Amino acid sequence: KLLNNKHYIKANYQAMIEEMESIDADYYWVIDDVLFSSRADALKFIEIIEKKKIKLKIIGYLRADFICKEHDLLKRLKEVGLCELIVGFEATDNKELENYKKTTNATDYPLVISLLKDNKIDLTALFMVHPNYGFKDFKILNNFIKENKIDVYTISIMTPVKGTILYDEMKDELIEKRPEKFDFLHLVLKSKLPKFIFYILFYSLHIRMLKSKRIKKFIRQEI
Repeated sequence: KLLNNKHYIKANYQAMIEEMESIDADYYWVIDDVLFSSRADALKFIEIIEKKKIKLKIIGYLRADFICKEHDLLKRLKEVGLCELIVGFEATDNKELENYKKTTNATDYPLVISLLKDNKIDLTALFMVHPNYGFKDFKILNNFIKENKIDVYTISIMTPVKGTILYDEMKDELIEKRPEKFDFLHLVLKSKLPKFIFYILFYSLHIRMLKSKRIKKFIRQEI
């Protein structure tokens, strides 16, 4: 709602793919909020690339519920070049998702992970930790990542962004107001745990990625 003056802009897939054709790159990262908002969008995307008979490697964002509902399209999307999806899981508990005003269902996430693996589409999962997290909450998230064998993920700290309803609701609770600290990697609200302990647990969640095969492969290619 903070972008485009609150107006939704529908993607022009023809123009998007023509632009990809004009750019010499190994990968094309489409940074729209979601690559497709409907099945018709996905089919249009597939049709354009199939007609052009071009080889692309595309990275995009999709909702978990879209992946579950339209899972029969994943094979075709992979064939036309969709090689990686970034999916906002945010939390592993539906109550927490409701607090974030998310309408996805956390019980679908294992299925999403399985569907993408079956279709050989890489997943980058997005998670968020809340300042009120305790030891148990960090452990639950760590176990979820481990049990579902998520290879690549990012974790941010819940941060109310200026201009949103959440910011208006929580602005009196802010312990930090410097703009550079609103990067989703710093606490701007008081944490339940001592700040030092919170940061240790937060950064410890990232240690698993040292074993990531995808990250190791990328590093080897860059050396």
